[in-house]
Amino acid sequence: MKKLLFAILFLPSLGWASYQPVTGSTVTVSPYGGSMAVTGTFYQTTQPVSIANPSAGVYTVTNSTNPLLIQSTSTINVALAANQSVNVAQINAATPLMNNGASGTGSQRINIANDNTGIANWGQGATGSGVPSGATYQGGNVVTSWPTAGSNANMVGKAMDKMGRDVTILDCPLDLQISTTVTLTASTSETLLLSSGTTGVYNDLVSAVVSNSGSTAALVTFRNTGYGTTGWIHIFVPATDTRGLTTAHVWPQQASASDWTVQGSASSSSIYVDAVFCQRK
Repeated sequence: MKKLLFAILFLPSLGWASYQPVTGSTVTVSPYGGSMAVTGTFYQTTQPVSIANPSAGVYTVTNSTNPLLIQSTSTINVALAANQSVNVAQINAATPLMNNGASGTGSQRINIANDNTGIANWGQGATGSGVPSGATYQGGNVVTSWPTAGSNANMVGKAMDKMGRDVTILDCPLDLQISTTVTLTASTSETLLLSSGTTGVYNDLVSAVVSNSGSTAALVTFRNTGYGTTGWIHIFVPATDTRGLTTAHVWPQQASASDWTVQGSASSSSIYVDAVFCQRK
């Protein structure tokens, strides 16, 4: 036993070398193409192997049973033989996410610098500069005839004229406009013109026309916060005459979810009140 250990520790072609194989394993230490099999059972499970390298060369250590641990304080070039087992399924012990999907563990972050210069053909340019190459224009659909109407909350194209000007509707879309009419027949009582909307909905007055077919003039009062409240709009209508009002914008209702009422100051045979409202929130 002592002779075998002495032979291993002083291999003439390796310089100083020692290695302790696990029982039943075979280790081959090969300098410059030579080889020497070392087998046996020693006093502990593992032993270090030290190989002096007097000049450039290739040392091959083959262990048929256990993995090889290489520790060094200097740079060591290690080449794996073909078809070695390498973990290509994980990065930092996490499986990379592939294809489209939500982010999570395994998704790799991409950092974007905050001082990037403009990228050619991406439409980037300084404020006030000429239109850069590849700029994206915001536009819409030229409307020479109305397209099929969309449904509530659906996406539709922006309507524009041939010069790129927006086609707009004053105050509210057609579907949110309300037309109503009421007749005050020989009465001075307060009368409902438009019922209240739901909570948070305002019925703003767009226009009103009052026609008096009787022989008595009357002052017609509009109230927009319910019965018995202070009058808000007053239209004086002479006998057998018509008066009205309209403005560039709506007359906003003072409180949401409130009725509109009208009341004549004098009894006339018939006073017709026609009005258009716009619902808003």
